[in-house]
Amino acid sequence: MKVTTGCRLLRAATSGSPPASLTWGQASVLAGLVQAPSAYDPLHHLALAKKRQRHVLDRLVAVGALSRAGADAAYAEPLQLLRG
Repeated sequence: MKVTTGCRLLRAATSGSPPASLTWGQASVLAGLVQAPSAYDPLHHLALAKKRQRHVLDRLVAVGALSRAGADAAYAEPLQLLRG
């Protein structure tokens, strides 16, 4: 993956927020990008990005890092994506 592509996807997934201020929703989209950045690019493949986000959130619940209610709330957060 090119650095510029990674930076663009990071900005798109987090709306330019600093890492410390990410919500669970933003962080789970970002974590999902690692598996396949092009495939899970929320700007071009929103449905796949949301499916991957659900998987990440489900794993966080499974390991006890997040409650089911917290995961559901994170999934429901609207994604505020920045283009280009």
